[in-house]
Amino acid sequence: MNNNTVLFVKAYVDESERNYSFHWQDADDRLIIRWDNAPHHRHIKTYPNHKHIEGEVRESFEITLNDVPTYIEQHNKLRIEN
Repeated sequence: MNNNTVLFVKAYVDESERNYSFHWQDADDRLIIRWDNAPHHRHIKTYPNHKHIEGEVRESFEITLNDVPTYIEQHNKLRIEN
């Protein structure tokens, strides 16, 4: 990424299954956000898709490798403008 952050991608896809984890961290190896679809957190409306932010589990609509960089870019623009 252009902002001294790193995005790690782990994905498994076959005809009947899709598992993913996108782990975005800062230059000091601290988690910023992790998106995944591990089958837990059933209380989340977007189950099994969810994201981890600041120790909280939240709904996630970013579920593809195209969605996540777009989210990161928008997130960084908001941080710069504020």
